[in-house]
Amino acid sequence: ATAEDLALWHAEQLRAALERGEYRTAVSCFDTAPMGFDLTAAAPIIWKALTDVLREYPEAVHLTLFCGDDASYRAYCGCLESGNISHAQ
Repeated sequence: ATAEDLALWHAEQLRAALERGEYRTAVSCFDTAPMGFDLTAAAPIIWKALTDVLREYPEAVHLTLFCGDDASYRAYCGCLESGNISHAQ
């Protein structure tokens, strides 16, 4: 598996939720090191896949990221900050 595979899986799950009309939804983010790839490299790939899906669904109003640990939180916050997207702790 690769970070791109995980990004595709996340995107498919998000797309399925949005197609069911779940416009307030959540995604879990976690450390990818046990899967064999660096979290700081994987997070931007996954975040891009998620935001690409969100752009397809302008009716989506809220996406919550549930981070399993501090490293995941920091990695995904880095993606948010670089994209000028607001977030709450």
